[in-house]
Amino acid sequence: MPVKNVCNCPKPPGGTVTCEPYQMAICIVLDGEARHECQDPPLAVSHAELVDWALQQVTEGIVSFQTQEAELLMLAIGRLERPDGAHVTFALPESVRTAVAALVSPALKAQVKERDYAR
Repeated sequence: MPVKNVCNCPKPPGGTVTCEPYQMAICIVLDGEARHECQDPPLAVSHAELVDWALQQVTEGIVSFQTQEAELLMLAIGRLERPDGAHVTFALPESVRTAVAALVSPALKAQVKERDYAR
């Protein structure tokens, strides 16, 4: 049986978002209030379109990145502090993780591994 997709919300207020394994779990904390979301990724799209979809869910169009590598690194890390003050955490479903991995350059893969070891 597939494991649920779960992300932890920043504190305060804390809490968790639990979604189906194929869904993206998102917690957006703004002004001390958490908004929990379970988003269904689009089906039968390219890796780039899947990554673009995930970026839109996390940034809500508020954040733009200088490079694709910066976008992919943020998605790999699973959190973002937006300019509007929102703290966003999220857990990508396997389909989006696969899309991110397919687009990641070797240099970025090394950065992600270094960050994982630092935790």
